[in-house]
Amino acid sequence: MKKRIIAIDYGTKRIGLATTDLLGLFATPVGTFNENDLWKELDKLNQDGGIDLILLGYPFNGDGTKNKVTILVEKFESRLSEHCVGLPVRRIPEHSSTKEANEFLIQMGYSPEKRKKESGKLDQTVAALMLQRYLNYGK
Repeated sequence: MKKRIIAIDYGTKRIGLATTDLLGLFATPVGTFNENDLWKELDKLNQDGGIDLILLGYPFNGDGTKNKVTILVEKFESRLSEHCVGLPVRRIPEHSSTKEANEFLIQMGYSPEKRKKESGKLDQTVAALMLQRYLNYGK
């Protein structure tokens, strides 16, 4: 068995988390957390088989420049590295991931009301899509 690769979609309100299966083939949403609960979940995942790599969604503008959220993600990345000492953190492009995840949820039958009610579903879906893209193309 391999250690897991995880992906994080950082947001100021919610943080989406996804992980690979133990064979490292498929991405699965884990949930949506606040920062304190995310630390607990990461500790649990690391104890339950280990984490090999953390992928962190890195937002930028369409022209490749940084924006306000980019700075917040960079600050979060520092806290993440402090909490997960020794685990590699790799930034992965997040451009258009939210739009793609929203379209995916629509295809899965999530109505606008259901998407609004379960707003955390979008964040964990973004993390899972980023992770699956990495597994398919990014290694």
